[in-house]
Amino acid sequence: MKKSYILIALAIIAGASCSNHKIAEVIPYPFIHSALYDFTDITKVEFSDSATVVTFSSSFVSNYEIDNDTDWKICACGNDYPAKGGIGMTPGEKIVYDESGKKEFSVIYEPVPNHVKSIDVLGGVECFCFFGVDLTGNDREVQDERIQYQEDLSEPLAFDECIGESFINIHLLNYKSMMKSCISYCIGGVVDSASGEMYVDDNGETAISFSQRGSAFYQVCFIGTQTMVDGIINPGDTIDVNIDLNCFGHNIMKERAGYSESNIHYISTTDRRLSVLEKFNWQFSLSDIFDLPDLADSAEISIAKSYVGKAKNGELTKEDFQTIEDFKWEFLKTALCSIQNEVLEKLTSGSYETVTEWDGAEEWIKQIIEPYKGKVVMIDLWNTWCSPCRGAISTNEPLKDDVLSSGDIVWIYIADDSSPIIEYQESVKNIRGIHYRLSKGLIKELDAYLNVDGIPFYVLVEKDGTFTGRPDLRVHNKYVQELLKRVK
Repeated sequence: MKKSYILIALAIIAGASCSNHKIAEVIPYPFIHSALYDFTDITKVEFSDSATVVTFSSSFVSNYEIDNDTDWKICACGNDYPAKGGIGMTPGEKIVYDESGKKEFSVIYEPVPNHVKSIDVLGGVECFCFFGVDLTGNDREVQDERIQYQEDLSEPLAFDECIGESFINIHLLNYKSMMKSCISYCIGGVVDSASGEMYVDDNGETAISFSQRGSAFYQVCFIGTQTMVDGIINPGDTIDVNIDLNCFGHNIMKERAGYSESNIHYISTTDRRLSVLEKFNWQFSLSDIFDLPDLADSAEISIAKSYVGKAKNGELTKEDFQTIEDFKWEFLKTALCSIQNEVLEKLTSGSYETVTEWDGAEEWIKQIIEPYKGKVVMIDLWNTWCSPCRGAISTNEPLKDDVLSSGDIVWIYIADDSSPIIEYQESVKNIRGIHYRLSKGLIKELDAYLNVDGIPFYVLVEKDGTFTGRPDLRVHNKYVQELLKRVK
């Protein structure tokens, strides 16, 4: 029945009968080299003189809704073939999963030439983006020579108490610039930790550098997937991590009935201490991995960790240092003093306002927008650790010199003190607008007042001063269109 619907739709769009535009070829379950998510699949590609039809299948969460852009297209041989319709889904409208968490639909594109052997399918949402979709029926995965195997280590590792600058170089193998992807990372030490996101360059490469205090566990994740690299890093180390993006297509292929899984290792690191983690099945504490000294008391370590947040904001007091001085393990004292001193050396007065008290969330919002009546105000709730926030800001910032260049638009950015102060100061230097940094208590009150369901979260203020929370503006095209409607 579904195929009949597709044929009818092709005939309507082409302006001709089905008999004059017979499907030239049908390729069921084409081989997929790479994808950004592994809970979606392409079940069929159909060709005719008038259109190319791609049928998608996805298993996710019951009744889940995904915001969906209009920019669906096929890329092949340097050309784009845009979508001109859909069956079971309309580009630009939400994709809604059924009660069982399933969703199937087809997208109808401009016809792809018969000589094309491979296509990239770019959906209006990243989970429906596929790369290297084979149209010959002959393609298979190939081991990348840059992927390395690991030696098996089973003994606990010596703990390095040094302080130093460490580096992790990330290489996304088989990367395509149209993926627009970034990596997230976290570094977990005995005392402090670090996390963040980094956008890769056009070659799929980026580098992480960080101040490290003692041996640590690291984890690197290609954002949009569950694929991670885990390992151990010591202060002063430089580590190279290779992630073969073809592994995501491989995950999709594994889910298909009858597909035989190969033994290819898609993820590797030059750090040969990686496999020591396998015996814990990646469920461990650092004391499981490292041979910590006898002075490493777990209660003192917990207390030290509780001071890290204050140290990262340069706020350790004399009373705090008196407690720290009593620690038996000298490393804990050294680490906390190092964190605070590093912050104090870098701390400068930035172009933002710190807010620690007010007369209520509603009154404060009215107060900060009052000077801009007669203009459109876009309020952006964000934080430095939020990857979608940073991605949206980096996309929107250039538009302030382009389509959103208008004296009638005011930009207000609100973060809270969960953003480490140094990272926050460095970030706001490159974000044009008015910046506020709220205490944790106030941001909770503001979130409750605005019904914030996550960040980024936008509040659109009309020229008359009325305002509405607009989580739907997370869809970039809609964000731009809503602003343009109000200033043109």
